Formats: sequence, C-alpha cells, structure tokens
Amino acid sequence: STWAEDKIRSVLTWVFARGGHITRMDVALDDRAAGVSIAQIKEAVVAGQAVTRSQKFQVIAGSSLRSGTSTGDTLYFGSRESQTMLRVYDKRLELEQKSREESKDYGVRWELELKKDRAQACAKALLTLPPEDWREFLVGILRSYVDFRETTREAEPWEKYRAPLLAWWEALTEGFKRCRLVVEKVQQTFDEICQWLGQSISAMLALAYFRRGEQFLQELIYAGSKKWKTRHLVMLHEGRSMRPYVLRPI
Repeated sequence: STWAEDKIRSVLTWVFARGGHITRMDVALDDRAAGVSIAQIKEAVVAGQAVTRSQKFQVIAGSSLRSGTSTGDTLYFGSRESQTMLRVYDKRLELEQKSREESKDYGVRWELELKKDRAQACAKALLTLPPEDWREFLVGILRSYVDFRETTREAEPWEKYRAPLLAWWEALTEGFKRCRLVVEKVQQTFDEICQWLGQSISAMLALAYFRRGEQFLQELIYAGSKKWKTRHLVMLHEGRSMRPYVLRPI
C-alpha cells in the first residue's frame, strides 16, 4: 500500500510544525522495464563513466541462506557513514526469491539513502515544491550524486562533467521524471515476523516468563490480539494451514 502526495505533505507539515527533524529519507526509483541491467551499470563504473562525488564503490553478491539461490548483486556508491549513499539492486529478483506476488511491480531499484542534514533539506524541499515537481526534483538529487557520461577514468574532472550523458542513462532518468510518486509501506511476511521475534525480543520474553510466569505471557498475548488491524487478520487467515516454524540460528 502507498501514501498519496497530500498525506506526505500532511505528515511533513506535522513534523516541522512541532519542531521535529527528518533524520533519514530513502528515495527509491524503480526501473520496472529493467531497461538498464546491473551488469551494464557495473561495466560503466569499470570504464570510468560514473561521474560522482562518492569516493567509494563496492559490489555485494546476495544469495539465500536456505536455498543458495542468487538474489543478485547490490551496487553501493558511497559509505553508510556519509549523509548520502546510493544502492542499486534488482528488487524484482529479491521479491521473487521471497515468493512475493507483487514482484512484477518492481524492477531494478535505484535507492538513495539521505541522512541528517541532507534528509532534512530534501523533506523541506518536498514541502515547498508543488507535488507535480517532486519527481524532477528527486531525479535531480540522484543525478547530482551520480551521472553516467561518455568519458574515461583518465579524463580531467572538468572534461567528465562536460561530457555527454550515456544514452541509456539519459533515457532512464527522463523516464523516472514521468513515473508515479508513492511512499512505499513495507509488507512483512509471517515468517519474517517470526524471525524478527526470535532475533529481537526472545531474550526479553524469556526474562518475563521466568520472572512473571506463563500467565503473564498469556495475558500479554490476549491484550495484543485486541490491537489487531486488518493486515494482522489477513495474516491470521492466510496461516490456517500453518507449518511448524523453525528459528534460524542468530
């Protein structure tokens, strides 16, 4: 599910009206047609055609621990410590490995991670700009961080910035400007929730059990069931033919 543009503006207005700050903002642009492959992007980087302020580039190969199936490479421009980082990966392949029905709605994802001052500045700009200008603005942020041009690694900096854009990059970014802008709400699977419980709060639950007893946990579970929303009920009915869940080693 997604947020409409007016809701995004309402949330940002509410945050800033109370003196709040946006400390992180992720901007995801999906190439649903997969017109530009991960391999093509890597080739451009190796050829020195990536013109970027970033000093660091790395490739991380992903795979499923259960099946060993590849989930594709993720390309990282920049570091987690900086206020701007870009990662590029095949979101469709990732969701297909999780057997997600919505995988067809995705493609190669260009995901900017903005933090601290950069996130705050981006949020304020979105609040100031009319929604019809948001897409062009966000593509501008992406292109200010990395551009792909007809140049070489040996070229002088001024030559790189004046070189013409690679045809595939120009077509891709123009397409992004025309895309539909949404705020994505991540949908968790039941298995992912169980894994999160095992990794994040199992120690605290064990402590509560030994200090307060089984009755306390039963009351806690009952109270939690009163807070269920539609998505919880959907998961409940989907899991009627439940199989035993085995926690993976932490």
